[in-house]
Amino acid sequence: MAMDGASSFPEADVDQALKPGQNKEFEVDPISSDIATSKETQQEQDEAARKRETGKAGCYA
Repeated sequence: MAMDGASSFPEADVDQALKPGQNKEFEVDPISSDIATSKETQQEQDEAARKRETGKAGCYA
């Protein structure tokens, strides 16, 4: 089975692969970013609700 240039893998960027900290150009997956943001927001809201519940319980004691 012969491999021609059209069906082979693209060339890898060695510097980018071996030194990822130097790569300043990257794409963010907008869907994953939205999911992460909504989870963070939900966690913050849950924590705030717990603090309010704890504060209310202390007032009536």
